[in-house]
Amino acid sequence: LALLDASIVGAAAVSLSTAYAIGDVFSLKHSLHRKPSDAKGFYGVYFALIVIAAVLVLTPGTPLGLLTNAVQTLAGVLLPSATVFL
Repeated sequence: LALLDASIVGAAAVSLSTAYAIGDVFSLKHSLHRKPSDAKGFYGVYFALIVIAAVLVLTPGTPLGLLTNAVQTLAGVLLPSATVFL
């Protein structure tokens, strides 16, 4: 039960932070304090990210271990440049 809860919270947090970043890049109104009618782009991106993740995970034969390792490797490669920009 704890692992299921942690995975749901983690998926929501990653999708939400990505939606915030996309909102910043494209100058969209982005905040959970705004109503969905006021921030359609933000909530649309958030919903699309969750749907894409769900489809990817539920597709049979998807190499989830390889995908996880690829994402972590990409994060490690991009970390030095992100640190410089921050």
